Amino acid sequence: MESTPTDRETTACGFPVLPGAQRTGQDGGLAPEVPPRPAAAPQDQERVYFVIGQWRGGGDVDIWHVEEAPADPGERSDRCDEHREAADDAFGSVEIVYATSPEAAAERARREARATSERIHREADRP
Repeated sequence: MESTPTDRETTACGFPVLPGAQRTGQDGGLAPEVPPRPAAAPQDQERVYFVIGQWRGGGDVDIWHVEEAPADPGERSDRCDEHREAADDAFGSVEIVYATSPEAAAERARREARATSERIHREADRP
């Protein structure tokens, strides 16, 4: 059974639970908030998303929130700064990802984290 957290809750890492997050899984953990797709947005057009979470070793990522970024560059920058400030307080980070949906943005962020981890390990193993 899913329930909506209160507005005072935080994730296990202290990042504030954003409105709309849903509890999932047996441990009652929080799923990333996925905003509704604008009605006029084409299904296959890539857009800019903020993916907020904590990147762990080995390419493992705990995603706390996914949100479509504003189209206006100034507004996007301001919103990104707000998210980065909140994420920094919880030892998280904000990645800007181009994708066709919030789910695709989360998956792309995970793939990029794994690829970065693999590249770092290859470079570290070189003589």
